[in-house]
Amino acid sequence: MLVCIITFISFFLISLVVIGSGEKMRLSILIPAYNFPDGIKNILPALGEFVGPLNPQVEKVFDSFEILVFDDSDNDEVKDVVDNYKSVFHDALVYKKNIPATGAVKNWNKLLDSSNGEYVILLHHD
Repeated sequence: MLVCIITFISFFLISLVVIGSGEKMRLSILIPAYNFPDGIKNILPALGEFVGPLNPQVEKVFDSFEILVFDDSDNDEVKDVVDNYKSVFHDALVYKKNIPATGAVKNWNKLLDSSNGEYVILLHHD
């Protein structure tokens, strides 16, 4: 629930800036993951409510968005969860398995380097 609240506040604040400027923006949502598929199960449905293709408010603010999930886990549980949401986000949802695991800071940096958005939100999976 806390993730939903923080996500909503972040989108709301960014939306105010963008709507005020009259321009649309590209948004990158970055999710570093490590052995906690339940966290991803909470985050992705919440994101679907805010940036999912059925939300008409999104088109007023975002020209495009991407959700990057880079995974340091030692199993495929996070990948399995992400795969279940491909039908909601289509090509906007990108999963990458770090082999070998990179550690938290390098994972964040890899996410930032791979993002295409003008605005970035870093959401932790836990």
